[in-house]
Amino acid sequence: GHIGANAGGSPTRVTATKGDRSGISGCVRVHQSPELAGLAELWGAVAAGQSCFQRFAFARTWGQVFFRHGVTPLVVHDAEGKWILPWAARDGVLFPMGHGVFDYVDAVAPDAAAGSLEARAGALARALRRCPNWRRMEMRGLPEDSPFLGFWRRLAAELGAEPAITPFAACPLLRRRAGDAATVEAFARNHGRAEERLRQAERRGWLGRLEPAAERR
Repeated sequence: GHIGANAGGSPTRVTATKGDRSGISGCVRVHQSPELAGLAELWGAVAAGQSCFQRFAFARTWGQVFFRHGVTPLVVHDAEGKWILPWAARDGVLFPMGHGVFDYVDAVAPDAAAGSLEARAGALARALRRCPNWRRMEMRGLPEDSPFLGFWRRLAAELGAEPAITPFAACPLLRRRAGDAATVEAFARNHGRAEERLRQAERRGWLGRLEPAAERR
């Protein structure tokens, strides 16, 4: 079975259990509706300054495709609106939204929230266990330089999952100087270091080669 959507898209409130000393205040909210519009404002504020893969537009577009094919959202966020954990579920498996499509997946939060999230990993795991109809978690494509790796590892340990950490190499953006022609010669002249790396990649046969993330580790 799949996690059922709430009527009207209202979030499920999962309160901290009595005696919970994990540092969770108020409640954790779990959004289980395929309609994500209600999260747009919160998501935009939390994702300010984050990469495109962590922004609302990417999550909504991903959802518009996959929510029609047996995937159900399970977006967890704190009551204060300081972080979002954009998960989804299918066939009893819980995984980050964007799994298998985005270059990488990660928490949606400012870097400064890493310590707070890690401290709350145990309470979040308990909250997730109270959500229905998933049996195991998969976390693939976490960037190796993520400030949230400590949190992901602790959460994985709590839930019996194995996080797959992947090197992430973004394509560099090199701005052309005013008046320069867009030629190979101009590129080599103005970006010597990048040009040498490009030639090195070409000599090693890396250009035009696509490979699974597991082979890049």
